[in-house]
Amino acid sequence: METILVISEDGRLRKLLAEEVKEGIFLFFSEDLEEAYDFLKSKPVDIVILDPLLKKVTLEEVKYKLRDYLDSLTFVGVVRQEREEWEEELERIGVKIWINQPFTLKDIRRTLSLAEERMYLMRRLSENKREKRKEEEKRIVSPLSESTLAPSPTYPYYQETIRKFSKALTYMLDLPRLIDLIITAFLEIFEVNKVAILIKKGNRGYQIESSMGLIEGQIKGVVFYKDRGIFEWLSREGRLLYRAEAELEDSVRREMLILNAEVVLPMEIKGNLLGAITVGKKITGEKFNMEELRLLYTMANYATVALHNALLYKEINSQSQYFQFILESLPSGFLFVDEEGRISRINRRAKEILGITDEIVGDSIQKAGSIVSDLFLRTLRESREVNREEVYLPGEKRTLGVTTALIKDKEGKTKGAVMFFRDLTPLKVKGKGR
Repeated sequence: METILVISEDGRLRKLLAEEVKEGIFLFFSEDLEEAYDFLKSKPVDIVILDPLLKKVTLEEVKYKLRDYLDSLTFVGVVRQEREEWEEELERIGVKIWINQPFTLKDIRRTLSLAEERMYLMRRLSENKREKRKEEEKRIVSPLSESTLAPSPTYPYYQETIRKFSKALTYMLDLPRLIDLIITAFLEIFEVNKVAILIKKGNRGYQIESSMGLIEGQIKGVVFYKDRGIFEWLSREGRLLYRAEAELEDSVRREMLILNAEVVLPMEIKGNLLGAITVGKKITGEKFNMEELRLLYTMANYATVALHNALLYKEINSQSQYFQFILESLPSGFLFVDEEGRISRINRRAKEILGITDEIVGDSIQKAGSIVSDLFLRTLRESREVNREEVYLPGEKRTLGVTTALIKDKEGKTKGAVMFFRDLTPLKVKGKGR
């Protein structure tokens, strides 16, 4: 059973959480910081939803009380417009998930889903650390056996790490959540103090998309040009860049100092340098060994594919939203069906003209009425397109001017059909009045 501790005096937030949590999850609500602290000490907690706006408690007191748990638990911060500086303060100590006021049920669902993903990832990383320690204990040199001096070329820990990391990235298309997961994984697995992800921005060069451990004011807006420094080196060499390498160009070393990077991992896909992941020093002060560098490079490759897919999805989704905006601006009704006769798109004006109140995307074209359905099926099955044909809808008592067209791919295969229609009823009524 998962346990969520909610530290908040906000009644609406508490009500929405109580309605939305799944079966098998225990919710504990507290309006008092001391009570919440005692609960944390005595009970196993998985997620903490923290609203810093508590009576007679300062933000410093909140941070001081909860400091021992910020690294081990998944925290969700509550952001209010009148206290926006709290987000920056709490983010600096590790709170990376936020829910903004005013709260909606959709916000609650999204935030809980994100918090659960992060919680499961942290658990997997903890398991990996335990497995790594066990492997290292097995490799302690025994004075009775010189054969133990020969290191295993590949540790089971690394294989399992790669498997779990790649699985965690699968099907994740939300870009901010994906980036946060990647950064968290690199920080935890390699126990480093800084990680940054740089993405190509236009034709000029690369900028930091997100980071952990770097001072934002020192890196915000900095452009790393593609034809010099780190990215020129990555393009030329086609491999990871390790700061310990001898004779690096001054421009490369300068940019690595800006990023506090010990290792720079290229994110290359199909011959295109999408960006890079930079990794700082280990918190133990140790150097990266060859096995760790191999693991870094492999994980960067998995991250590259996932980021590439997420960026494509974001672009397609943005284009889709823009296309839908155009459709909603049309004075005419618009319908698009696929080759199976299922409704793929419909604009607001079409719903108004046809008298449709339900969401019918994904349903059969029959849901739009028999006359409209017959016109579509005639177009799809018989390739009989309609051009400015007048049809009468007795149910709605409307006369429509209709045009249909087949949609085909570049091989000529039918992918669906579209219909544009205008409501001619006002013109007909006006004509009769004369």
